[in-house]
Amino acid sequence: SEMPVAQDLHMGLEHRPVSGVLQTRAGGTAPERSVDWAALESKCAGITQCYCIRDTDCSWCHKMKRGILSGQPGSCLGNTSAASQCPTLRCDDHDGALWWLHAGWFPFVCLLAWLLTWYWRVSLRKRSLPAGFEESRRAVSFATGQAREVRRSSVATVPPAQLTTARCMEEASDFFMTLRTFEAFRRGPHLPPAERLPTATDLPYQVHLPGATGEDNESLDHRFGVVLKIGSQWRTALGATLRSATSLMLMSAVYICFLRNAARYFDNQDYLRVAKATRELNAVVVTLQTPVTMMLFFYSLQRVEWYWSMMQNGFVVQGRAHDLAMLAGTLPKRTEEEWRRLYTLYRYNMLAMFFAYQEFVPRLRFVGCEPLIQCGLLERGEAKKLLAAHRWPLSVVEAWLSTWVQTNLTGPARQQGLQALREYRCSLASVSDWIDMRAPMSFESLLYVVVYAVCFVMPFGPPHVDYYDREVVMNSSHVPSVLGVTLLTAFYLALMHLLRHLQAPFDSMGAPSDALNPLNLMNSTERKLRDYLATPYLPGGAHKTAPATMPGPGP
Repeated sequence: SEMPVAQDLHMGLEHRPVSGVLQTRAGGTAPERSVDWAALESKCAGITQCYCIRDTDCSWCHKMKRGILSGQPGSCLGNTSAASQCPTLRCDDHDGALWWLHAGWFPFVCLLAWLLTWYWRVSLRKRSLPAGFEESRRAVSFATGQAREVRRSSVATVPPAQLTTARCMEEASDFFMTLRTFEAFRRGPHLPPAERLPTATDLPYQVHLPGATGEDNESLDHRFGVVLKIGSQWRTALGATLRSATSLMLMSAVYICFLRNAARYFDNQDYLRVAKATRELNAVVVTLQTPVTMMLFFYSLQRVEWYWSMMQNGFVVQGRAHDLAMLAGTLPKRTEEEWRRLYTLYRYNMLAMFFAYQEFVPRLRFVGCEPLIQCGLLERGEAKKLLAAHRWPLSVVEAWLSTWVQTNLTGPARQQGLQALREYRCSLASVSDWIDMRAPMSFESLLYVVVYAVCFVMPFGPPHVDYYDREVVMNSSHVPSVLGVTLLTAFYLALMHLLRHLQAPFDSMGAPSDALNPLNLMNSTERKLRDYLATPYLPGGAHKTAPATMPGPGP
């Protein structure tokens, strides 16, 4: 008599064992165990939420607003036997308290990551920036024209407190702290090492990854842990965007938590509206991601190539300066007047290189004439002529170089000198020309707006989530999807940060890991100029031991 009842218990139920029901289907020899139907009915009647019928032999009666035994004769019509079909997926009896722990742990972890990143950025920024940086830099970050106003203020006038001569010389100590004198120049290779120019600067011309690792073994330079440590440093492209990336990660985690609560507490119709909106946002991200990625990569490749051209142009400037000095080094060095002519060429050569880069190097931008006078590269009478230039001092120095070549070189050497000087002038002018090469404003603004819009929408449409499956959305924190959003937005934002700072390739304060250091080129160029101009010629290739004292003028 219990067989039809047992069959009814199994009808329409998936993965729901009937407790205590053992039936003999062959021979009837096995013992039978009776079912306590009253206990089952009482248990089902105590269910007050539809989703609580999960993993039970009960169904939900919408008319009576309670659970009933599945397959019970005389049960109400229109009942729900599958928990996933309930209007809401809430069951406070089973997981009321644990639900909030399960739903809130990942947003809490993301909040901690965001707070730690925020604290790391603020504390490290305060330790890394010099005193008074915010007041003296922000208002004049890209105002390159103000450098000429500082120079025109006259030699005796003291600039504001944050732009004093001592401060400028201290910030560019690699260039200004060495005193150049005619006596030291004339001694040439016999100058003691302690009085020579420094053999290196605080930073190389370009910071390379092997040099940034600090590892002795170069095979360790590209290990994942080492590269990740370098990439997350302050003021690298990735390190500068970590706070923004963790902010978007927190937004995505909070929105996923909202979706999980919506899947649990909203009814079917309301949740479907939320799921549809989220799916549409995800479709927007997927649709825009391809063209945005193509535009971003195209522009990134062009700007990196532009950066390499700018770096190569520095080597061209250095080579043209060497060419001019090598030709002038063939002049006789017998009298003091001949030595002073070479010393003048040496000073003009370095002044031309200095003024070509000054407008674009923050450490040199506000340097007036006084530091150049104190370090020995400029005379006070020459400073007044430089301050009267119509455009900028570089034009005056180039005119002085042209006059020097025309006056002191003769014959084929003069022709070669003028050719080398013309190429030198062209390479010096290329410094500002390369800086002025920018993308069209419409393209650049469109790229920034679209990339930032995609990064902002992406947390509200995480990929690879089936939003229409309420149980999957409710029961999973979707950690991989949130981490995917974080990594992708960090990649996009890091590229945008890199492109923004590449516009000022010599700004060692804005992007110290990627900025070029022209002071290193100037130091290397100056040392080689002294070798070309101050090394005496030994007739017949004879090797003579030079005296320890400074040689006097020849006959």
